[in-house]
Amino acid sequence: MSAISPDSVRAELERIVASPKFRDAPGLVRLLQFVVGWELEGRGTEIKESTIAIEVFSRGQDFDGRLDNLVRVNASRLRAKLTAYYAEEGSEDEVHVEIPRGSYVPKFSIGGGPQAAHEEETHPDLGNSEEVETVARRGFGRLWVAAAAACVVLAVVAFLSYRAGVRNTAAGLPARTRELYARLWTRPVVMVYRVPVFLRIERHYPAFLLYEGHVTAMTYESLPLPSDVDDEVKHKLGDRTVRYENTWTDVGVAQGIHSLSTIFGRAGVDLTIEDTLNATAAQFRDKNVIVVSTPWFSSLVGQLPALRHFQIERNYPRITGPKTADGKVTDYRSVRLKDTGAMISTTGFVSLGPGFWPGTRLLRVSGLDPIGVQGAARFITSEAGLEELARRMGGKISAQFEAVLVVNCLKGQVSTVTVAEVWHE
Repeated sequence: MSAISPDSVRAELERIVASPKFRDAPGLVRLLQFVVGWELEGRGTEIKESTIAIEVFSRGQDFDGRLDNLVRVNASRLRAKLTAYYAEEGSEDEVHVEIPRGSYVPKFSIGGGPQAAHEEETHPDLGNSEEVETVARRGFGRLWVAAAAACVVLAVVAFLSYRAGVRNTAAGLPARTRELYARLWTRPVVMVYRVPVFLRIERHYPAFLLYEGHVTAMTYESLPLPSDVDDEVKHKLGDRTVRYENTWTDVGVAQGIHSLSTIFGRAGVDLTIEDTLNATAAQFRDKNVIVVSTPWFSSLVGQLPALRHFQIERNYPRITGPKTADGKVTDYRSVRLKDTGAMISTTGFVSLGPGFWPGTRLLRVSGLDPIGVQGAARFITSEAGLEELARRMGGKISAQFEAVLVVNCLKGQVSTVTVAEVWHE
């Protein structure tokens, strides 16, 4: 059989990168285009881990694969993606592209057979990188696997390889970030949040009702009072019209979720994000959980494990510490200007401790309001914030701690975040 033409390979490459499997993976597309392009140009012997790191992932000339596993992990993910692609939409493609294990140089075949596009096989010197990639470490990945029985074994092998490699991507994160978040990466992680629903009550002055249920309405749309509102509230409101209005509460929580999920994305660790509407602790068996919420916006908050040192009061917006020797209680709350009501500071809160179930962990990122949540998330995802936290704990972030934060505001935005008080074991 004659060698596969470069044009056929390029046409197959275009089909692959245009497929649904690769639309949401721009990094893997760049990697595939790079290695295929260099192999077709006769530069296969130059395709090495360091070359890929510099040319594809914009690492510097000082890249050291012993410290940064980025290339190996993405190569493993690319192999898994290609396996899934050829098991489904690419199953009838004439030309197949493969990245053999132990090499970054692609191979081309007819219908998955062993026919190579060039007469000489090239294998870059990877040293012990393959050994590093298959070290048995706990990680969590999700791989879409084909239904075809013939591909199950290949898919499982690719998935296990991805699980082994994914943890090493965290090597590129700052040390304090790894120190904190590695405690969550021992199990699947779920980040839960709750954007509150407010109902604007139409009367001679506007008032707002916090509602735990689900509203299917456009913002400011008039609607009848929900049937599951507390009977006492119904009696007070009578037949007054209410309007759905909650847009102002979204931003702080959303930005907090973004800050936290970015850490997981950089580490290559899967993160599930769920709204806590009607959620119960039973849903999180065997999972580590991150709760991103103000104290009173979620029924799930009432099911959280008790704090050891501080108390977050749901019925009154404040955080309190234990009584001092003279009987006083430290009280943290929001501060507003008297003349305009503009908030100038609020309180954020972060804690790490036991989760909903034995052996699980819970990271709480909270605040007295959405801006407090945003400030807490900014603090707990910044290396400067984590360094300050470690300093307050004697040089190391404890496995169980609670920290109150002062979140200063300027024109409704977080300006600075400082530590007010820390408790740790």
